Amino acid sequence: MESLNFSEEIFEKMRKQDKNSIIVSGDEPVSIVHINTIIKKISDQNNVENINIDIDTSTNTSQLKEKLSNDSLFSSNSVYKINILSNKINVEIKSLLISLVETYGEDQFYIFFFKQNLKELRKITWIKPLIEKSKIIEAAEPTQNIIKESIKQRAKFHKLNLTNDAINIFCELTERNFLLVENEIIKLSLIFGNAEINHKTLLNHLSNGSKYDVFDLINASMTGNRKMVLKTTKCLHDNGVQPIAVNGLFAWIFKAIIRLKSSNIVSPSYDDFIKLRIFGTTQMIIKKSLSSLSQRQIEMILMRIKDIDLICKGINYGDAWLELNRLSFGLSRLLNKSRI
Repeated sequence: MESLNFSEEIFEKMRKQDKNSIIVSGDEPVSIVHINTIIKKISDQNNVENINIDIDTSTNTSQLKEKLSNDSLFSSNSVYKINILSNKINVEIKSLLISLVETYGEDQFYIFFFKQNLKELRKITWIKPLIEKSKIIEAAEPTQNIIKESIKQRAKFHKLNLTNDAINIFCELTERNFLLVENEIIKLSLIFGNAEINHKTLLNHLSNGSKYDVFDLINASMTGNRKMVLKTTKCLHDNGVQPIAVNGLFAWIFKAIIRLKSSNIVSPSYDDFIKLRIFGTTQMIIKKSLSSLSQRQIEMILMRIKDIDLICKGINYGDAWLELNRLSFGLSRLLNKSRI
């Protein structure tokens, strides 16, 4: 993601090309915060005035001109962060914005923030002159193809040392929710500093200081221990463990189970488990589940997990912890019967 590579070097490169504007397209929060962090860093280091301007339907030309005039006693250089909150702005405002980038001035730099993605932005006629004169940076949610590289970028930025196995598991457990990824990386960096974090350290971190950790819940659910399921879900909930991380672990395990089941692998080998990034006692749990659950049952469980993921992300309405309780208790009942 180019937005996560945003740095001081981009400003220097733009200066050398006699360009003084950047367009940020999209509103992915991690990218936007990163860009603003770098802008502030550059401003502080170079004694540059950092000026925020919001433009909406009520903004008029005189108001904008006043905001664009830097009367600072300390610096004549300015970086203007211009947030376009609505496409329905008057013609004079549009013309003024275009004029800012048509004439290069080394004392001023303009960064335009648009909520629209780049495809939508290119369809807006009045913005085309801005696009022609500016560098475009997309602030979009990382796709499945680049999520791992994006995690590496954020870990490097926060000086966090994640092993490849930890990154793979991190990707699975957070269900590619990039804002959750960022928050967890920040917490890990504060706790562990630059010490290496492998998959075991990462998974233990999920316990969040609880008496029971997420693997206790998985173990209770998949060994049919219904009393322990009730204790662990309450403990995890009360200790503020993120439901998306709990659900992500269920997803990680059941994706492995369906792959093995679909391949008719009844007794997976050590190599089979390593390919699926399954470690420790989880291997034994999965072996038992392969013999106890039908493919149809596994597919239905994965559908429930997907529904909970959508609730966690705010796409579907519901209570994520209530649904996780139902999933965990339902699994424990199902697998308790299979032991009889």
